[in-house]
Amino acid sequence: MDKNANDIVIDLGAALKDYEQYDGLGSGDVFPKAGLYVATIEKSRATTAEKDGKPMIVVVPVAQDEDARGLRTKPHNVLCGGLDKNNKSLGRQLGDLFVSLGMPSEEVKKITGSATLGQLAAQVIGKTVYIDVDSEFYEGKEQSAVVNFVTKERYETAKAANAHRRPRRQPVQYTGAPQGVLPLAGMPSPVSGFNLGGPANGAAAPAPVGAGMLADPLKAFSGLGMRQQ
Repeated sequence: MDKNANDIVIDLGAALKDYEQYDGLGSGDVFPKAGLYVATIEKSRATTAEKDGKPMIVVVPVAQDEDARGLRTKPHNVLCGGLDKNNKSLGRQLGDLFVSLGMPSEEVKKITGSATLGQLAAQVIGKTVYIDVDSEFYEGKEQSAVVNFVTKERYETAKAANAHRRPRRQPVQYTGAPQGVLPLAGMPSPVSGFNLGGPANGAAAPAPVGAGMLADPLKAFSGLGMRQQ
């Protein structure tokens, strides 16, 4: 340590004039096992997809089960509009979130009106949600991620049968083509432990329900005891 460091004078005005408090969503923890969990949405943010501008909210669920209490998944993208490659609405992801929050699927289909992304993001903070969690790998780092939103009934049924946990996904290992078979063009030479990584962020798209930008969810939220702004 520099023995003169104690005597360095800091211009606090210059150092702090551009200060902004960090408000990132953070990274994910590693859950002890994959499976179904009950969680609370700790953070939520309105944003758009960097690649194509699709509207979405990003949520961070925190597990409440005793074996994983306080562990966070990686931030999870919930698309709120736009179309997939089959020309179907990606609003189904938001519909799955609503159903997991406790809204019957038939009620989701009846929602009308509109809401801003900011309103949607604010409404889900602190709410209980049910999630299917598994591991993802990126650049050798493991994080637990939301695979899908599930219903309370599915979670409770699986837990009652002790079927709500499963081993975590492991990184894919490539050890080369079988003996006598030439590797595919572009594949790496056989290297033990080569990590192909996990699914891309937001690649797992929850299924059923919804269409387009969900309408009047704030009114529908009233049935879930959610505060309207």
